[in-house]
Amino acid sequence: MQHNPYYFSGFHLDPNSRQLWRNGELQDLKPKYLDVLMLLVAHAGELVTKAELFEKVWPDSHVSDASLTQCIKDIRKCLGDQATQPSFIKTVPKRGYIFIATLQKGTTPVAATRTRQPLVQRPYKFLQSYDETDAPVFWGRDREIAEITSKILHHPSYVVYGQSGVGKTSLLQAGLVPTLKAAGHYAVVLRCFPDPAGDLEAAVFGRDPEPTPSPDTALRQLAGASPTAQLVFCFDQFEAWLRLVDVARKKRLISLIKGLQASEFAQRLHFVFSVREDFFAEMDQLKTLFPQVFHAEFRLAPMSRAKAEHLITEPAKRVGCHFEPSLVSLILDDLCRGDLVELPALQVVCDRLYDARDHQGNIYRDHYESLGHAGSILAHYLDRVLQRFQKSDLALARETLLALTEEGSASGLLPLRELCDRVTKVFAAETGHLNRLIEELAEARILSIQRSEGEGWVGLMHEFLVPSIQRWVTEERRQNRQIHLVYTRALANFGEHGLLPGEEELELLLEHAAQLSLQEAAVRMLVRACLRYRKVPPQTLITGHAEAMDEIEAALQHQERWVRETAGQACYWLAEERVEQLLPAQAMAGRLFPERRIAATVLAQRFGPRSLRLLKAHKMPGLLKMWRYLVCAAVIRDADRNAFPLRRQSPAMVLSILVLLAGVRLRRDRESWIQQTVGGTLGSTISGGLYGLALALAMPYLKQNAGLNMGSLILALAGLGTAMGYFAGFGLTAVASAAAIITRRHHRYWRLFGGFLGGAIMGGVFQLVADAVCASLFGRADLALAGWFQGGMLGAGAVSGLIWLKNRRYQHHRRRLVILSALGSGVAGCLACLLTELTFVVSLENLIAAFTQMPQVRSFLPLGADEHWLLWFKAALGFSEGVALGGGVSLGISLMHDDRKQAGESETR
Repeated sequence: MQHNPYYFSGFHLDPNSRQLWRNGELQDLKPKYLDVLMLLVAHAGELVTKAELFEKVWPDSHVSDASLTQCIKDIRKCLGDQATQPSFIKTVPKRGYIFIATLQKGTTPVAATRTRQPLVQRPYKFLQSYDETDAPVFWGRDREIAEITSKILHHPSYVVYGQSGVGKTSLLQAGLVPTLKAAGHYAVVLRCFPDPAGDLEAAVFGRDPEPTPSPDTALRQLAGASPTAQLVFCFDQFEAWLRLVDVARKKRLISLIKGLQASEFAQRLHFVFSVREDFFAEMDQLKTLFPQVFHAEFRLAPMSRAKAEHLITEPAKRVGCHFEPSLVSLILDDLCRGDLVELPALQVVCDRLYDARDHQGNIYRDHYESLGHAGSILAHYLDRVLQRFQKSDLALARETLLALTEEGSASGLLPLRELCDRVTKVFAAETGHLNRLIEELAEARILSIQRSEGEGWVGLMHEFLVPSIQRWVTEERRQNRQIHLVYTRALANFGEHGLLPGEEELELLLEHAAQLSLQEAAVRMLVRACLRYRKVPPQTLITGHAEAMDEIEAALQHQERWVRETAGQACYWLAEERVEQLLPAQAMAGRLFPERRIAATVLAQRFGPRSLRLLKAHKMPGLLKMWRYLVCAAVIRDADRNAFPLRRQSPAMVLSILVLLAGVRLRRDRESWIQQTVGGTLGSTISGGLYGLALALAMPYLKQNAGLNMGSLILALAGLGTAMGYFAGFGLTAVASAAAIITRRHHRYWRLFGGFLGGAIMGGVFQLVADAVCASLFGRADLALAGWFQGGMLGAGAVSGLIWLKNRRYQHHRRRLVILSALGSGVAGCLACLLTELTFVVSLENLIAAFTQMPQVRSFLPLGADEHWLLWFKAALGFSEGVALGGGVSLGISLMHDDRKQAGESETR
């Protein structure tokens, strides 16, 4: 329909050519802005509300008030109008606009005719699909249209599927629907997002019918008078329904279709679904409606080479353009995969070549080669579109496109509001400016904008653009996206099934928690996972999150011990008033000692000396409270010797704390103490037995007659040596290792004192027991036996080698450690023997002599030996005894226990 042009104040507005002229010069105005101006001019003198502008100019898009304001501002700039003193457009606040200039209708002036260029429609659809009005020029799918049309009418449901970009939408809109209508049937294409049920209701019952007719009445009106007319409802892009529509709307569509199937027109109803190939299997969601949904289907393949040739040449002929014959073959050679062509790529290449035509409308091979062939055209198409933007807007446009392709697919739409939120998190842009930029991308056929129920949804025009956009993705952004996907998946599993992320996922999420917008459920999930894996939640995760504090407080009552212990450590970051309530109760009334120890330690770290007052304030029965208080004080003193001064406490309190402190440290490191004791005892026992055996074997060579046969002598000396080695090693190692653990924060030579004390206790007990036995059997207790001094010297010598463990030169040399310990014990044994003329070996010999006829040690020497020989013999005997004891103890400890590792663990604790 032709419309008369409008003239006002030197302007000429032609609705037919969609052009605005000013004094013979063509004005540059965006298409949508020109639509707004034509609507205002067509209703000159009348109020055109904002709602009317949105509905008529942007029927399928969401446009904000800010965008409309900018549109009016640009129109005024083009017209030379002012908002404060309008000559053309007057603003009615909060309502709309009125065109106030005087209009006259007429023919186009001669000046405008001379300069006016003919408006030619572009021959290629580019990335847009063909619609019903394009049916006469929809080439290449005649066979598919005929086959599908004939099969649809014999099945209640029919599925058309194929890969993205194969042309399913164009086939339905420009091929199937016009063919069905031409045959006298009713056919309509419906959108599948966001409310397909609403679109189906509108197609069947009309929009807002009053009253709503019954399904039979509505379908009868659609079928008309023809008894053979079929009713075909085509749902396009049905993967959006499968993927994006919520459960409530899915149920609504199923219920509506069931209602239509129950009508008298059920046999004449047919539902066609076009779906992307990778979503075809999910069509089983419709089996309740169509049990044989997979029995009637058609796979739409890409277009063949022969048909694609017509798709290149025929549209060009309609606008007077001609392709060089060899160029068509070259284009198809570049785009064909086998014998098939991808239509989106073909449309982009042809559209670009159309822009490169010469003045006569010819398109030559040289044009194509100068553009770099199809690969270069496709790769740089998006870049060419974005060249129109300024530098700041270019970064904003790229971020917008990246936000739409985060999952690598264009099939997912984003609400306009959510898209703006994502982009503005990266760039501080005004929402109105961003909306205008999105509209420009939509006009450039990069984006598609849909509007439903007052909300806009934005997506890429075609998935073909995704690879070009993904070229901008940096490694950092890819990593951030991976983190976001891990976070989203973990949060979904936690919300739906209560599952916690794995340890590796937890580490990743904690490391990048600052860049994630943690929801309340996410904070609970991370805190709970940290406690589960014995990891103290970081301060940033706890501070300021009430839900994190609630999780920690609840974890203090968890059935698993390690969860309670970790929660006690995490209490350090809680608010002060909550710590004052939780930790004293946990320290005084916790189920097990480890969690009480942790609570007391954290309490001391948080409050220092005031922690004792908080512990005293806790209500418990008298004696139990005093005992728990003293234990907590010892734990606090163990964690920090400067936590509170002992000089301010009473002597009884100081003694109690010190005793309990020793117990606390031994309990904490009891594994280390047991390992050292067992290792030292085993080593000493073995070395003692071997030493006794060596003495027994040496007797015949010394020509000594002990009054025993050889077997009895070996049994006696080896047995006594083993027994002495066992008791010596146990006493020595137990006391020395206990002293080392108790005094680990003091000078290391306390361990030497522990060795001397352990050896002295062992020697003293040996002397007392031996004297008691001899007194009971022989009525005498005057045998020369080694005692506490000899035992203490041997113990100190054996431990002296272990002290060298702190020396870095010997940390990684177990052999040197054993040698040093043996030498130290040997020297100590030698000195003890020289000072007292006794060793434990001599004591064993004296004990055996009391039961047998074996002579004393002096008879071991050759006849005529002087006192010097006796002195050297004693020294050698003491040295050998010390070497056996010290070497056995140190070797056993080094094999059973890694003292360096244990020391590191103790410092960590």
